[in-house]
Formats: sequence, structure tokens, C-alpha cells
Amino acid sequence: MLHFGTIQEVGGSINGQGSSSSNRGLLQVVDFGQVTRVGGNVDLTWNHITQVEFGALARVDGWLRLRVNALTSVDFGAITHIDGSLDLSNNDLTSINFRSITHIGSRLSLHNNAFSSIDFGAISHIGGMLSLYNNAFSSIDFNTITHIGSLLYVFNNPSLASINCRNLGSCLCRSSNTSPTNCPNSCTTDLNLNCV
Repeated sequence: MLHFGTIQEVGGSINGQGSSSSNRGLLQVVDFGQVTRVGGNVDLTWNHITQVEFGALARVDGWLRLRVNALTSVDFGAITHIDGSLDLSNNDLTSINFRSITHIGSRLSLHNNAFSSIDFGAISHIGGMLSLYNNAFSSIDFNTITHIGSLLYVFNNPSLASINCRNLGSCLCRSSNTSPTNCPNSCTTDLNLNCV
């Protein structure tokens, strides 16, 4: 367990990542306690994390990475602002509560999970791409989002029959079974993502 207790601010980065997906770290529970701000990045990739308590944390000045863990749900509590990217890819997530987050400065990565629906809460700004591929979405509602600065990746969601992009994003990568409305042009990519 990683517990920050009565610490109120971390001026730099928090690096608790394992060394690779085959050599994961030992973290299972993370509790930010009374920390209100992290002045750098939070990287807890490649662990066995099943629970994160964000406590009083309101701001992360860098990225927040919790990818390749064992999370099934996440509640962001008091967080309002993440300057960098938010990466929760490659978990077992079925639910997420963004609560008060309004700003993600770079990309939001939620691919390779088990979502069937999502509520973006109060998020209005995503500065980079939004990655939702390889899930089980049947619908996606962008709620209060007014800006997505880059690509929209929604392919390989077999039950997603249609998507209304609300003129967000720079290009759309979708599967052929998903009918687009108010969406940008298709992405041309070197990543071999099988999108149309």
C-alpha cells in the first residue's frame, strides 16, 4: 500500500511504476490522503492496483498514468485539473466517475477496458486525443465536452452502432459498423488500427 498520510503537497513527480507488463510492481492500493496538489507527473503504471483513493487531491500539474493495472472502477474525488494526459488504459474498468474534472491538458486514454457506457461528468476540455477503442460501448455521449484537440479513436466497440461527435476532434477512427454523425474526416494513420 502507498499512503501519503498528512503530506499536503508533492512538489515534483511520483514514480511508482513497475518495470514492464511482465515484471509488475507490488502496489495494490494507493491513498493520496491529504495531498491537494502534485507538481509533476504521477506514474503508477504496471502494478496490481485495484483501488485508488484520491482524497483531497485537486490538481496534477503533469500526467496521471494508471495504465496496466487491475482497476475495475475509479472515482476522481476532488480533482478538477490535470495538466497532462490521463491514462487508464489496459485495466478492467467498467465504471468511472470524473466528478469535478473540467480540464485534461493532453490525451484521455481509456482503451482496452470493459466499459459499456461512460459519463464524462464536468469535463469540457481534452487537449489531445480521446481513445475509447477496444471496449464494449453501446453509446457514447460527450456531455459537456466542448474541445477535443486531436483524434477520436472509437473502433472495435462491436455494439456501437452510431456516434454523434458533435463536431469534436480532428479526425475519427471507427469500425465500419459504427455510423458517424457530425464527425470529422476519417483518420489516416500508420498505426494499423483497422479504422474507417
